[in-house]
Amino acid sequence: MHNHDGYTVVRASPSEQMRIVGALAIVMICCAMSAQSRPAKLRPDLCAKNSPLSHFTKEDFCAALADLGEASEFRAGPGGTAYRLVVLPSFKHPFSVTIQQRQDGSGEITVRRRNERGELLKLNIQQSSRELDEIASEVNASHFWVLPTIADTAMNSEDQAEARKMGTVVVCGDGTAWIMEGSRNGDYHVSYSGCAPYNQFDALATTISELAKRNFPQAQIDWDR
Repeated sequence: MHNHDGYTVVRASPSEQMRIVGALAIVMICCAMSAQSRPAKLRPDLCAKNSPLSHFTKEDFCAALADLGEASEFRAGPGGTAYRLVVLPSFKHPFSVTIQQRQDGSGEITVRRRNERGELLKLNIQQSSRELDEIASEVNASHFWVLPTIADTAMNSEDQAEARKMGTVVVCGDGTAWIMEGSRNGDYHVSYSGCAPYNQFDALATTISELAKRNFPQAQIDWDR
């Protein structure tokens, strides 16, 4: 032990030095493992590289966005919350429904769809507080922000593994693909399904689609049920 201008230096023995080095190594390994175990933060652009969408879903989704004049990157305004539902029916025209709730509580809904003549319709109205409450209630009931990316029993590998254990098979036929994005306070989440959506996810997507259908009858919104 030595004194140096008001502070003390303690020299550790060789064995103590080895213990200290070993402890530091364990801490560094644990920190590295913790960083690796945290899921990567999703980028709010499903058409970018490393998109969580399956290959075919990504192709259909990005083609629909381009056809509807939608940007691939999706973010809420400052302090707001936003949801975008892109609907890809097997035998009907795709459409998108975007709900923006601003920081002051006001909001709007925008629908994009091509009509039978191929003309792009972009329809927008301010939302009532009742409709905003209806959406918020469905979002909470569906636990959207913690749903898996693949909210579909025929497409989710973990659900398929559980089905095989029980001796059942989930077969995917023609259906409507739902791709739902959410953005709030810098957070981004997406869940999607192809033909066998989780019940709560199906209820959320259906509620938003019905809201759009009710507000914009001229868009003739419909999907494969």
